[in-house]
Amino acid sequence: MNTEAPTVVSTEPTEGGNLTAQIVKVKFNDFLSHESVTPSSDIRLLDAGDNPIAGGGDHGRCRGDRNTLHRLTLAPGPYRLVVTTDVEDLAGNALSQALPSAFASP
Repeated sequence: MNTEAPTVVSTEPTEGGNLTAQIVKVKFNDFLSHESVTPSSDIRLLDAGDNPIAGGGDHGRCRGDRNTLHRLTLAPGPYRLVVTTDVEDLAGNALSQALPSAFASP
């Protein structure tokens, strides 16, 4: 039985990087439960004032071990991607540590 918590192995853009393709990606070390991933609470994109980005594209497209936010139209400035501990793998194990990742839209 799988009891290991999933972890984030990479983000695109990387921490401190720049958004280049209007796509934000999060890659995990395990396949995710689609039911545990919701764009409003589990994987969020926030502006410099910690306000959620509403209508920022096709949020929360969860496929296997990846979650992608597509077709983002972001004004220039700093942003933060937050992955909460509510995200679970297929065995029901929750992410052991939340991930904040800062990047900029040039």
